[in-house]
Amino acid sequence: MSEQIMRIVFVIHGLCRGGAEAQLVYLTRELAQRGHAVAIYILNGELDRLPELEGSGVHIEVDQKRMKLDLRLLLRLARYIRQFRADVVQGFLYDGNFYGRLAARMVGVPAFDSERSDNYQLNRFQKLGELFTRHLTQGVVANSHSGACFAQRLYHFPENRMHVVWNGIPIHAVDMRVATDSDDYRQVFFKRSDVRIAVLVGNIKPAKDYDLALEVANDLLSRDENWRVLLVGDDIFGAESYKQAILQRYECHPYRDRIVFAGRRTDVLEIVKQCEVLFSTSLLEGFPNVVLEAMAVGTPVVSTEYSDIRMILPNAWQVVGQRDSALLADAIQQVSQLRASVAADQRSWVEDNASTTISTNRLLKVYQQQGISCIDMCKREQY
Repeated sequence: MSEQIMRIVFVIHGLCRGGAEAQLVYLTRELAQRGHAVAIYILNGELDRLPELEGSGVHIEVDQKRMKLDLRLLLRLARYIRQFRADVVQGFLYDGNFYGRLAARMVGVPAFDSERSDNYQLNRFQKLGELFTRHLTQGVVANSHSGACFAQRLYHFPENRMHVVWNGIPIHAVDMRVATDSDDYRQVFFKRSDVRIAVLVGNIKPAKDYDLALEVANDLLSRDENWRVLLVGDDIFGAESYKQAILQRYECHPYRDRIVFAGRRTDVLEIVKQCEVLFSTSLLEGFPNVVLEAMAVGTPVVSTEYSDIRMILPNAWQVVGQRDSALLADAIQQVSQLRASVAADQRSWVEDNASTTISTNRLLKVYQQQGISCIDMCKREQY
């Protein structure tokens, strides 16, 4: 039986290089490839990922929000949804959820919110926005079970309006990309090809806990001269002072010469593939894209405990329940010794649970379970 074709408008603040934005690119490309009519309505001019959608068939509409509550933008968005003849609107992140649900209600189209993290704090304006408009959404699509529980407490929705759709990655595209890599990143970053690299990838912000990462580096590097630690990422808006504090601590680190801050990179997949271990010290996450990518390219993962990570990594000992640098260093050494078997288990898990095809199927099922029918939608009087 052929897949029912839908018309979907996604609403998001911008297309910068974040995890939610990456997932939206993967999802919309997959939907368009299957023949669905897909549009992304961007609420401001952040377009870093736009080149990734060239030739995909995904419609892009770029707007510019002028104030916290931009009524003119809301009207433009509602008009776009009507003209696109959307069957459903899906918000991404706070602004996408807020404007998407309001505009969709104005033209009589079902809207879904998304939840991409958990246990964060809303500011006063955001709390008011949720309080007065959350009833306008059909349901919430979370990318983790912990995120769904958090959103359920926030929205006060019954369980049947909460849906979990794990992130997915385009496995074939990942394989193609790393297959052509020729750089020796051990030489690039450490001037030696015989070292073992433990890499952390993430924005330099408190939620990633770079303080703990530097403690892990101390424990790991003190045990074995052949280990190196690579930290890939940079600060984001609002976290500049945290980055400065981390760099000051780094300047005093006893193994500073064996630690490299690589900054923001566009070749993260290629770097991770050549590293011995990917480790995470996060305090909270949604569903970590970089963990999926490492699992896909054959790099073992060690992580602190957050979100659904215990459901993702195949061995319980890969997740360290205590925020203890020595225990994390132990796990890094252990996973390095079992690299081949762990890598194979991780790859199998991604193929069975976290491809873009699987996540897209699950999202379409959510729409269909909620009674959204393309045929019925096209009969609405306002169209």
